[in-house]
Amino acid sequence: MSAIRSADVTVIGGGLAGLPAALEAAQHGATRVLLIDKSPRVGGNSAKATSGINGANTRAQAGQHLADSPSLFANDTLRSGQGRSDPALVDVLANESASAVAFVEHEAKVALDVVVQAGGHSAARTHREAPRSDGKPAPVGWDIVQGLAKRVAEVEAVEVVTGATVTALERDDDGGFHVRMDVKPKADGQQAEVQEIKTRTVVLATGGFSANAALLAKYAPHLPAQLPTTNGDWAQGEGLVLAQSLGATLIDLDQVQLHPTAFVDPADPNARTKFLAPEALRGHGSILLQHGRRFTNELGTRAQIVAAMAGQPALLVANDAVVAKFDPAVIRFYGKRGLMRTGIVGVDALADLMRNGLGPCVVPDVTVAGLTAELGAYTAAAKGEKPDVLGKTVFPAEFRATDTFAVACVTPAVHYTMGGVRIDKDARVVRNGGVVPGLYAAGEVSGGVHGANRLAGNSLLECVVFGRRAGKNAALFRGVEESKHVAARWSKL
Repeated sequence: MSAIRSADVTVIGGGLAGLPAALEAAQHGATRVLLIDKSPRVGGNSAKATSGINGANTRAQAGQHLADSPSLFANDTLRSGQGRSDPALVDVLANESASAVAFVEHEAKVALDVVVQAGGHSAARTHREAPRSDGKPAPVGWDIVQGLAKRVAEVEAVEVVTGATVTALERDDDGGFHVRMDVKPKADGQQAEVQEIKTRTVVLATGGFSANAALLAKYAPHLPAQLPTTNGDWAQGEGLVLAQSLGATLIDLDQVQLHPTAFVDPADPNARTKFLAPEALRGHGSILLQHGRRFTNELGTRAQIVAAMAGQPALLVANDAVVAKFDPAVIRFYGKRGLMRTGIVGVDALADLMRNGLGPCVVPDVTVAGLTAELGAYTAAAKGEKPDVLGKTVFPAEFRATDTFAVACVTPAVHYTMGGVRIDKDARVVRNGGVVPGLYAAGEVSGGVHGANRLAGNSLLECVVFGRRAGKNAALFRGVEESKHVAARWSKL
């Protein structure tokens, strides 16, 4: 016999889209909110994020006199999307970015005081934590998710159910939804319990499908099958199936982002799942080398850098100045994991490391003179003595032959699925002729924000902005009459 629950709002997915959705739903009058996650604990891919969250006109920007605006931010995002982004969604993303950053700081109790200019951005707007004084790492995604999870646990109206896989999402006779889920047993040897939920509204916050080889082959057959991924095994795309069962429109499923810098572990170079070498490493000044030479503007978009890599790995090189700004504790963590070689003193030692190889990154013919000249040319461009031959105009760090270096071998990896369930600016799930009444989506399960390429820092931001909108609107949903009004509006477009 199935256990039956009831809810005003059911949020499926407990990552950085689902957690704000649950909070906003409770804050806007929902007295029974269920937050469901299939993993043993909430977090999802957002817990792995290390570069930060974007915001224009934020507290931190004002304090550091960093010029930016929502319109400039929106233009950067639209340009990155190459004509495939929905301008209405991008407008919401940019204009609500500062309030999203403030929401994270207040609700998660995370101070986002460091602001960097990441690839594809024309201003410094990617916010992250400062290095901790106790020498421990400050992983921004993990800290945000854990802070929000703690906040959710304090809200009486929200019940969190982990270890629960949603197997069906259907309409019920009252205009709401019927959700079926399998809840993992607390003890070994017991069977999963089937539970059913009668709910007025549903928010899909289930993430993307970057770890689902079958869906990648189906929707993005142009990608090489052997590409690794930075995603956890949970990124399977179940939300797409649930939405499709209710007639939802799916868009841009062929738009899959490759991140240019996933760590290659020399001890396991062929591992399918790889640690991400975050955008912030380049945002703070790291350079990329192939055959001992720079080959791309390190602050270009991810798509531009992947194209320049031409399917080959590269060496990511930081110096002591980059390490100090990024987070020395995180660099030490990478070193302990064998993902970075640290403490490489001087260009002679750097050349020796490159000749001997770091995983597949081997440069047998590199010379000290050649490396010295390459670093010298870069620093001359950074000082404004001559233009950079690769078009770089922002130089967060200078490099010298006497520096102490931290080095990693990096390679492109499947990182993010830009497409998904089509939503409108209020996070309502769209289908032909209108919306699916009472169904909302936010985060990577949705499509339309990023188009053909996602900018660094826009994933966490999208989750917060549209997760909040989805939760609020799900709580305030007025039923069939609202849906008829929306359908009439869509028919005129």
